[in-house]
Amino acid sequence: MWGCSHPTSTGSITLYHLPKRFSRRGDDLTANITGRLEEGTHASYRLNGGPWREIQHGGPRNPEPFFTIEIPAHELETGRNELELRCNVSESCEPPLRVRFEYDPSPIDLPLTVNWRNADLNVDDGAWETFEENGQWRVRPRPGFEDYDRVLIATGAFAGGRRVRTDMQFLEHSVPGRPYGFGVLPMWGGRPDDRSDGPRRGWSFSLCWYYSTYHGIGSEFSYKVGDGGPEWASTYQDFVLEPGRRVFLDIEVWPESTKEGRGFRYVQRFRLRRDESAPWGKWLTLTDTVSGTLPRGEYAVALVAHRCQVNFGPILVEALDI
Repeated sequence: MWGCSHPTSTGSITLYHLPKRFSRRGDDLTANITGRLEEGTHASYRLNGGPWREIQHGGPRNPEPFFTIEIPAHELETGRNELELRCNVSESCEPPLRVRFEYDPSPIDLPLTVNWRNADLNVDDGAWETFEENGQWRVRPRPGFEDYDRVLIATGAFAGGRRVRTDMQFLEHSVPGRPYGFGVLPMWGGRPDDRSDGPRRGWSFSLCWYYSTYHGIGSEFSYKVGDGGPEWASTYQDFVLEPGRRVFLDIEVWPESTKEGRGFRYVQRFRLRRDESAPWGKWLTLTDTVSGTLPRGEYAVALVAHRCQVNFGPILVEALDI
């Protein structure tokens, strides 16, 4: 069986997302497969005939019974890969589930537009879905699966500056009493961590999103390894959230050398509008810390929905050389 765009189940093990093809990964950006186990089930997986590894759970990303299998790029074969999943108590479970997928480490060819029609979704955690509305294909967390940092990969990893444009439509907060947010990760570097006993705990990103804690929309850079403390840089502006109304985003982020070329950092700016035909608003710019919160490297472009129901339109990604 090749990668699945819709849930695939043996009865005890259900896969929500395993794309037919993973695009370029690097450093801490893993190829992720998401799903759930039936209550009381313990299961294992192996890649390309390698050793069996137990499927782990852990909040806030993957509390039981949900799971995410995270495969580093160095474990992937260029071309075809085979993943096997089995229950740990073989006499009471089904035969192993065998699925195949492709890995393509080729450089990302820009410009690139993802219009979500027949999209082979690459999901970091949880479950997402596409749907058609007024002749346009859009993408959202599957209703009932809104939770902590639902991340959807839009492109594979690449270096350098980039421009990202999309629109987003917030509908509702799904976890009362907890902060929520939604937006775009123009630079998503995955989750730096060396643990093998559960979901990775770090993160590496630039972000442009609405966040309920600040009642505003803004930019962030952040880098965190494992369960260590995060490095952070951020700036926000007030924003009145109107459920059901689309917000259009235009984001630019690029690397630059610091004074006299002695360091390295990123700069991110964004502007928005509430009507596709309206002029863009003013740029809001954030410069990373003098030493550079984010390391130099390759980053994907992704979408994030944090404890809310929100949907996104087509996304355009272009190379940016400033």
